[in-house]
Amino acid sequence: MQSGKPNRILHYHLGPDSEHTVAEAELIGIVLAMHLLLTEKHRNILYAIGMDNHMALEAYNTNLRNPAHYIVKEALCLGNILRKRTKGKQYTLTLHWTAGHVGIPGNELADVEAKCAAGGHASDKSSLPSLFKHMLTINPSAITRNNKTKLKRKWDNSWKRSYRGRKMAKIDNRTSSAHFLRTISNANISCRSASLVMQLLLEHIPLNDYLKRFKLVDSLRCPACRFGAETVRHFVLECPTYTHKRWILEGDVGNGIKC
Repeated sequence: MQSGKPNRILHYHLGPDSEHTVAEAELIGIVLAMHLLLTEKHRNILYAIGMDNHMALEAYNTNLRNPAHYIVKEALCLGNILRKRTKGKQYTLTLHWTAGHVGIPGNELADVEAKCAAGGHASDKSSLPSLFKHMLTINPSAITRNNKTKLKRKWDNSWKRSYRGRKMAKIDNRTSSAHFLRTISNANISCRSASLVMQLLLEHIPLNDYLKRFKLVDSLRCPACRFGAETVRHFVLECPTYTHKRWILEGDVGNGIKC
């Protein structure tokens, strides 16, 4: 974008996010920008390309061995060509990070055009750099990420439809989320205590109510008080035999003692 001159715009449709990454799109944006600089009839001596993606910038300080780094190599080649064409002149080409492109003129226009390209629009192949005159190689990282997402979604749906998943949802509907996993992985709770809490919540614990289903005991009756079935609720909240221990436990938790 140059003051007083019409905007020159190039679009390249990369493809679905199941085959490519955001970092790739940013790298492609750099190549397109450099191609526009090379094809300018009236060249300046100071150039700047801004972006809000750290990974795209950091790629230029690596050994360029990752799957998408062939795009970085293309940008470096274009940079060398630009330097040769401005031989004898002092010029600089700067790639810099700007949070959300804040303060860069034309940002809203750039966002609109980026969405246009993401929606499938592409410039005529004759106006694009040679690298982009055909579909780019699918990124293995995107394939791996997409497969993990599908597996997680499948597992999550399976869990929510299961008996224990439905039961757990009544207690905490965040079950299976990253937030829930962090909660039960609290460093202040020992592994054994966390395991027992989960067993109690899921009713998957060796109390008579559970064991009777597998014919491992003859009766559901609570062996401690002989009154009522030994369910999780009875064991934790109702059995009179453990009333004193409940008081002690409530006092320990209130005083901040680890379980």
